[in-house]
Amino acid sequence: MKLNHSSSGDFMEPFTIVLKVDPFGKGRWQWKSNSDPWSKSEAPKWESYSVKHNYLIEKAYYDQQKEVDIGGYVISLKHMIQKKKGFGINKDP
Repeated sequence: MKLNHSSSGDFMEPFTIVLKVDPFGKGRWQWKSNSDPWSKSEAPKWESYSVKHNYLIEKAYYDQQKEVDIGGYVISLKHMIQKKKGFGINKDP
């Protein structure tokens, strides 16, 4: 995963996450993978989490946890963002 910067040059590590549900009702957690995930002019690009990470996120979501640790990253289910460990929580733009 690349580190990202906003158009102003500020460091912007957190990535927006979403739960997308297919026509069969199966949910798949994804993260916004744009070079600048905070850009309003760039069309959104979404990448799916691995099966293992999807399971961990889904379990935490249904257990009503506020966060879930997926290795070097923490997902805030309250703010629906992913952040690298050691960075503060920023709200979704």
